[in-house]
Amino acid sequence: MTRYSKLFEQTQLEGLQLKTKTAMAPMTRCFADDETGVVNTEIAEYYRRRAKDGIGLIISEGVVISDRAKGNPGVPGIYTQEQIEAWKEVTNAVHDEGGTIIAQIWHVGRLSHHELPLFIALYKLGSSVPIPLHLAYQYCISSWILFKCKPSLTKSNKKTKPEIPSA
Repeated sequence: MTRYSKLFEQTQLEGLQLKTKTAMAPMTRCFADDETGVVNTEIAEYYRRRAKDGIGLIISEGVVISDRAKGNPGVPGIYTQEQIEAWKEVTNAVHDEGGTIIAQIWHVGRLSHHELPLFIALYKLGSSVPIPLHLAYQYCISSWILFKCKPSLTKSNKKTKPEIPSA
């Protein structure tokens, strides 16, 4: 018996029976369908393997709670019936291996403001300059949130020092 063997004993946590005392922290996978937010069989297999490896408690990646809560591509949701049914396949796969999974529900906050996705959509449709999407997000966040102005595709949002609100 090693000093770590207690980690692999069964335990209870807030009414949950765990097969070991180990936990897997949430990690954003971004493997869901970007349009629907539905997880697929690859995600079910990913979590099933973690349970088979002996993880006692799996905390899922961030799962958005509404279409207005999404801020990253490929993030799964749990607010439509199709998404719920797909997550049932994931939880069943984990349970089949004797594991326990809980969802980390997520809302990305102001990053999901209703004007930001519109800007990104316009950017994707009309940009003639190839700028990486993450830079478009940075532009959007800095121009709309930090400078409290609406993003513009036709004029510069460069601010002079007196126009920039103090922090």
